Amino acid sequence: MLAVVDMGTTTFHITVAKAEANGDFHIMDSEKANVHLGGLITADAEARAFETMERFIALASAYGASLRVVATSAIRDAGNRGAFLSNMLHKIGIEVEVLTDEEEAYLIYRGVLRALPVHHKITLVIEIGGGSTEFVIGKAGRPIYAASMKLGHARIDDLFHASGGSSDVVGKIQLEQIREYVRDVLKESGIVDHVRNAGCEVVVGSSSTIGSLEQIINHAHAGSYATLLIAEQAHLGVSGYREREFTKDELVGIVQQLCKAKNNEHRAKAFGKRAETLVGGALLLEEIFKALSIQKMKVLPSALREGVIVDTLVKIFPRYEVSPIIRWNSVIRLAKKFYSEETFFAARHSAQLAAVRLNKR
Repeated sequence: MLAVVDMGTTTFHITVAKAEANGDFHIMDSEKANVHLGGLITADAEARAFETMERFIALASAYGASLRVVATSAIRDAGNRGAFLSNMLHKIGIEVEVLTDEEEAYLIYRGVLRALPVHHKITLVIEIGGGSTEFVIGKAGRPIYAASMKLGHARIDDLFHASGGSSDVVGKIQLEQIREYVRDVLKESGIVDHVRNAGCEVVVGSSSTIGSLEQIINHAHAGSYATLLIAEQAHLGVSGYREREFTKDELVGIVQQLCKAKNNEHRAKAFGKRAETLVGGALLLEEIFKALSIQKMKVLPSALREGVIVDTLVKIFPRYEVSPIIRWNSVIRLAKKFYSEETFFAARHSAQLAAVRLNKR
């Protein structure tokens, strides 16, 4: 039993998983809490973080799970991160692992590989967080390129206030200022050239922001927003995963509707509670689509925590292996469900002999 906590800029998440001897694992429980650390971790934010972590520790203990805690851009970039980490260790008893940009991107990619059959394709993964956006290009389980852009949905929301407006109502001038700012950051990052030169075959979006946008688009096709439910459990491994994606045109249409709403109350009524804080992330994603010429994106609500689980199991068990072939994992799981171990291994041996015979022909 393992529990992984992801300390994000605005939200802390915990995922509890049960690992099996065959290298697979299943999500048993998950929770999230809005903490809002911000650029400099204040005393109030620290108190919220401590309260959340005490609750997460209790949840992990209830499952008898060992706990691994990782932190991303909010703590990574905080000027007082040393004091925060020291207080977390001495007051709560938790040692926090602060991920580098590259480590975060790699773990996100690992999480994607576990959920989607993209192992042999050149895959671009984009994860929009509160304080940063991660980009990673990988193929065959190996990251080719990884970069972190210091711009996320929370920083976009800060920009709304900095420009004299409000995240509640988005004016035309303010909207163009935000778009221009995002374009400038993207251009200066150098990410655009790397992505275009890589020749990516698949684009995957991972984060609650992108997952929420996909859910809104999905309900738009169904003709109803009122009963919008953010599917936080859609990442429960292969057995719980359903195909989720949206196109550039669909994204552009939803962004227009989000920005046209009179205020957050109208957004929440039309698109669900999550839409109140979705405008900044939606604008950011739309500009990324345009800059990178993305036409379609597959979606996972979360990948980082799953990647950390895989990474943890690899470190704990020397012989631990996770097959990158998702469909094969599904076949094996089904076979083991209905047949004994002896029958299963006999069937696999027969299949291997048949493959050898075919290769000799």
